Amino acid sequence: TIAWTCVLTALHSLNAVLIFVCIKNILGLFEVNNPERIALVSVALFLLSPLHTEVVVWASAVWYLQVMALILAAIIFLTRYMNGNGNSVVYYYSMLVLAFFTWEISFCVPVIALLLLMFSGKTNTKKLRTFAVIVLPSFASIGLYMLLNKIRVGAWVSHYGAGLHLKFPIGLVV
Repeated sequence: TIAWTCVLTALHSLNAVLIFVCIKNILGLFEVNNPERIALVSVALFLLSPLHTEVVVWASAVWYLQVMALILAAIIFLTRYMNGNGNSVVYYYSMLVLAFFTWEISFCVPVIALLLLMFSGKTNTKKLRTFAVIVLPSFASIGLYMLLNKIRVGAWVSHYGAGLHLKFPIGLVV
């Protein structure tokens, strides 16, 4: 319907804005000249690529749009934290937890955090602090998520089709 198309287009557009900010922030960490221009070209490629616009056509792909927005927001707050904004850590973890419970593809965020930390030009003291505050707890939160999933659904990772999704105690429904 037209309503779904509008919602999916709005989410796709939001992701484009988040990609711009995310790439600009990441390039800023590496002190690249004129990061806005590179980010703008990246957004144009994202918006025009048939691979990425497919999710606008299929309403069942709304999960991909949602998790992408949450992952990008988490990375944006991560880069802000790495640039000295200590308040961003709360928003980073909020986006990370929401992303985990949306789709397990978000398990890539702690790996991205580790890579950004390893290759950024920050001092060793700042790197150690970011590792302790962001990277280690992020990887630990994956373990916590999997443990909660095992207790709740009976599997370490829940998105494995109808056979798993339809196998739950009736008490959860009632």
